[in-house]
Amino acid sequence: MAIRATCDSCFREYQIKDHLAGKLLPCKSCGEKFHVPRRRESSCDDDFDEPRDFPKPRRSRPSPRRGRSRKQSFNYVPLIVGGVIVAGIGLIAAIGIYAWNAIDADGDPPAVAANSPDAPFEVAEAALPSFPELGNPIRQLPGGTALHFVDFNRVSQSNSGPGTSMKMRVYLPPGEHQPGSIPCMLVAPAGTNLLVGNDMDADDYHDETLPYAQAGMAVVFYSIDGGVDDLESASNSKFLAGYKKFRAAGAGVVNGRNALEYVLAKVPPVDPKRIYCAGHSSAGTLSLLLAQHEPRIRACVAYAAATDVEKRLEEVTTNFPMRQMFPGLVEFVKQSSPKTHIAEFQCSVFLFHALDDGNVPASDSRTFAAALRSAGKQVTLRNVPIGNHYQSMIEKGIPQAIAWLQREQGAGNAAASNPTSTPTTAPPGVAQQPASPLPSSIPFPTPPVPRGPDPSRMFNRPPTGVGGPRVSNSIVLFAVLGFTGEGDKTAAVRKAMTGIGWADTNASFFDAKTNEIVVPVRVTAINTGIAKSRLEGAGFKIGSTQYRPRGR
Repeated sequence: MAIRATCDSCFREYQIKDHLAGKLLPCKSCGEKFHVPRRRESSCDDDFDEPRDFPKPRRSRPSPRRGRSRKQSFNYVPLIVGGVIVAGIGLIAAIGIYAWNAIDADGDPPAVAANSPDAPFEVAEAALPSFPELGNPIRQLPGGTALHFVDFNRVSQSNSGPGTSMKMRVYLPPGEHQPGSIPCMLVAPAGTNLLVGNDMDADDYHDETLPYAQAGMAVVFYSIDGGVDDLESASNSKFLAGYKKFRAAGAGVVNGRNALEYVLAKVPPVDPKRIYCAGHSSAGTLSLLLAQHEPRIRACVAYAAATDVEKRLEEVTTNFPMRQMFPGLVEFVKQSSPKTHIAEFQCSVFLFHALDDGNVPASDSRTFAAALRSAGKQVTLRNVPIGNHYQSMIEKGIPQAIAWLQREQGAGNAAASNPTSTPTTAPPGVAQQPASPLPSSIPFPTPPVPRGPDPSRMFNRPPTGVGGPRVSNSIVLFAVLGFTGEGDKTAAVRKAMTGIGWADTNASFFDAKTNEIVVPVRVTAINTGIAKSRLEGAGFKIGSTQYRPRGR
């Protein structure tokens, strides 16, 4: 197992191989040396660490980046890992879990959940943390964008409530900026299962953030309370602890609120009337929630978001041991669903979805858009035919969202300068806010080609599910001797491979020319036994199996 280590100077996180325990290593970001703890220093005792005996919800896409960030899909197909509960264990486990929860209740973080799951989270109940200064950038990114790193733990905090230990990356476009002169985009990391939060990925993944900075915006990429190192192998206590922190932070809404407050307090160039939020997959769900809870958000962008969390997690909430394990599970799932709070939107919304999305159905965004229109809210829905869950967002979604924001800002200026015109950007009940358009001289950025993460990023974005990060550059070929299933073979392949941790399910396909199933590999260590069994269960008769580098 790898050892987690953090640079004391710039706080970049690493996963270090065991043989380097106790060594001093140079940081790739700032060049300063940091100490790699020994295994006994980096691990802690776990009083509730037995193997999981209840169904385990799967996270949304890991971005490559957790890309992503990665990554890259909302991977609930199936929703539950672990199969059927052994008869009798559910009741025994429930009794033990209930008792343990009762003992541990005093240590729970104070939740911001309201009394009714139909009401918004009581975000105002969470005290603001003390904010460190922005400081100097840790480096310059392509195009001159300045990258800053912020850790709330750099300053003393008067409390340990939700959102007090956040980390953020702040991007500032090149040049000198007058106070209140540039818009700001708030972006959260994707890749959760909607029951726990997420730490930031390593600072070498910028595909979902840098394009906004290249279009002239400040960008804040912020962590979400309740991150779990590895959802596939986390112990009961770690998984439960992540859930409690995530719930206490209002499903991440407190984290988004704190990021907004930080830029207003510590980043003078940001225009407080032009603050936007965006996110992909599970982060798209949070983007919608944040906009519903925060009237200072002027526009909201959500790519392939789960808009009905109750439907998404139905197999979790209807499972008795799960309801016993997670306090207030059913109520929290409803309260953390954007569908529950449609009436709360006070900004325009941009929804993006690929029609071939194999993780979150495109119909979810259509249904949500229709509900917004019925409620008198302003919504723009854009669909593309192909690109699936992640790649469509990188190649088409982000450029379209930037163009939409530019048009929205231009429409706002026209309405503000012409008293006879009808405002087109402000939703009902909200005064029209004049604002300057995004810089027209900056061309739309060409989205970078997603690349696999270095091993340090794998700590926060474990490679599982549809379209996750790729470290390996190899493929597995399954020779097909026959097919007795129904429908499209590639669709059958992807459905069968869903949940295989080493497989890039999103890029897998059936090659009719060679009569082979081609499965790109994300990691360097694989086991094809389960994959072969699933493919055969889908109707494929599998012959030989080959593992080889791409291009050979």
